[in-house]
Amino acid sequence: MNVKTTRVDVWAAEIDDKPGGLAATLRAIADKGIDLECVIARRQSGKPGKGRVLVSPQDGKHPLEGIPDLMLRRATEVPTLRIEGSNEAGAGAKLTKTVADAGVSMHGLSAMTFGHRFVCYASFDSVEELQKAEAAIGKIASSTHWPFWRHKVA
Repeated sequence: MNVKTTRVDVWAAEIDDKPGGLAATLRAIADKGIDLECVIARRQSGKPGKGRVLVSPQDGKHPLEGIPDLMLRRATEVPTLRIEGSNEAGAGAKLTKTVADAGVSMHGLSAMTFGHRFVCYASFDSVEELQKAEAAIGKIASSTHWPFWRHKVA
């Protein structure tokens, strides 16, 4: 079993932090027939009344900048890697240690499990940092020590 890594486009927009602010953004995207795989929304601590939403289309093929009034833009400042694999206790700890051991600090991480699988979105400060993390994860995933979290990482 291997961990699958995929580079993904993430789109960002500022939203109103009020009831229905996020719903209006998601409705406009759905009305265009775009299926989203990942949605992350948070308040902006430095901007009262405002939030930020980050979305990633299911198939990665739909540019989202053409939706009126949403002001979605490709979030090029956060190169993002989608990581999927088998879930077991400690997988997240070992995965993040692998990235840290490669000398990379993540910009952000969102992860979830479903059944016996996990998926996470890891963002980085640069494409170079993403590439280092991707290479480190690739080495572990293709090693004979899969699942890698069952073995000590030096």
